[in-house]
Amino acid sequence: MNSDISQFSIIKIIKKFSSKEISEFEKLINSPFFNNHSTVSKLFKELKKHHPKFSDSKLTKEFLFNSVNKGEKYNDLVFQKYMSRLNKLSEEYLNILNTRAEPHRFEFNILNQLSKLGVGDIYKRKLKEIEKSINEESKIDSDYFLLKHHLTDLNNYNLKISKLLESFNQNVIDSYNNLLAYFIFVSGYTLNQLNLNNYSIKNSGFPGSSGIFFNNEKFPEFLNDILKNTKPSDKKRILFLNLVEKDFNLNFGKKDLTAYYNLKKLVYENSDLLQDKLLLFYLKRMIAFCIIHIGSGKDDLNTELFRNYKLLLEKGLFEIGGTSDMQILDFRLIVSSSLKIMNPDGWKSL
Repeated sequence: MNSDISQFSIIKIIKKFSSKEISEFEKLINSPFFNNHSTVSKLFKELKKHHPKFSDSKLTKEFLFNSVNKGEKYNDLVFQKYMSRLNKLSEEYLNILNTRAEPHRFEFNILNQLSKLGVGDIYKRKLKEIEKSINEESKIDSDYFLLKHHLTDLNNYNLKISKLLESFNQNVIDSYNNLLAYFIFVSGYTLNQLNLNNYSIKNSGFPGSSGIFFNNEKFPEFLNDILKNTKPSDKKRILFLNLVEKDFNLNFGKKDLTAYYNLKKLVYENSDLLQDKLLLFYLKRMIAFCIIHIGSGKDDLNTELFRNYKLLLEKGLFEIGGTSDMQILDFRLIVSSSLKIMNPDGWKSL
């Protein structure tokens, strides 16, 4: 019988936990709401002593079983159940971590439950709080519109069950428009990525005629129609759609740099209005464009490449996830582009 515990899913997961996360996870395990098996709590208490390596030679299935069942003969089926229970609890904790990272989702879940409970006054108060919170966000990204869609969609449900149909039609339109903005971004991103793949690796699987959202000719027309029908007062949506449009026009295979400079101008002028993830996305798009053009010998875009990395560093975008995401290739490109744009008096004006 194999006594090794390293292949258990729970071991692989908690190896990645920080000391703080291990401590929080233990609190969850010890909470009667999540776990009423004292043996599982005792088992984790023993496992915790060996975090994060879990490499002690004595740390076998038999040792762990005996630590919580003194004097009993080892039972593999029972031990498997212990570890499976811990794994389920780790999933509960991972869900909590994700909810913390997306506070609006947490608020939407509360709103949904308030609606189902039928407590209309509390629901309306909570709805106004969430609407105010979202509308006060000065920065935008694709998730902003998806959140707005979810909010109006939730409100539609409440209007149906409360028979307030006079407000229903406008909510349906708002829900559709916000979802459409998000879908346009995803469609533009997908088309651009497929175009890039087709250019760089000659991918023959490009779905060139799969409807509006996978069609290089129909998509720009559709996007232009949406822009024309957007209210001038809706500046966030106009900026967002313009970014999608300028990005879509960025063709990695063309020598004409007009589309690149148009996108760059819009991104740089509005960098403070974009959420970090969206700004990072467009900077990476422009960096990829520069790399491809430099590599093909078409244009000397080393200054542009350096400037894009400079803004990325100034905004701290490598550290969005809490730890640095800078790769060796990024470091090399920053160094090489900086060396290539130097003159005898130092760097050119940037």
